[in-house]
Amino acid sequence: MSTATAELLIERRRATERRMSWSLSRSKLLSASQTSADEARAALRRRIDALEEQTGAQHDRIAALMHERNARPDDDDVAARLQLALDELLEMQREYAELMSAYYCPTRPAPSEDALHLLEEARGILKKYEDLASRDQTADDSLLPKP
Repeated sequence: MSTATAELLIERRRATERRMSWSLSRSKLLSASQTSADEARAALRRRIDALEEQTGAQHDRIAALMHERNARPDDDDVAARLQLALDELLEMQREYAELMSAYYCPTRPAPSEDALHLLEEARGILKKYEDLASRDQTADDSLLPKP
């Protein structure tokens, strides 16, 4: 895999991790029962890293086949190998999406105090929205012509 491709994959992964970071702090997530879950998560991360390397190598292979295809546009063997490589890349991308989904969507529920905090926050947002809606209605009523 080329250095530029590896750097691009690393940067893409870091950006994805920043966008999808967990809202709970690491200290709240760790407990004795979660040790095996953390080990499974680490194994999943290793599979993702290996797949990213394979995907980068596949991109390089496709680029080489495209150059070969441009040099020999009538060669059916090159076209078939290129199509096979593209199909393999598509399958890798599907597997990558599944692994990333599993990595960033934990199956364990949030601790109860965090769930309570989220519920209180949602209620506050709803109350603000209802207050704004009632003020808007009052303002609209004052603009209506009086009979």
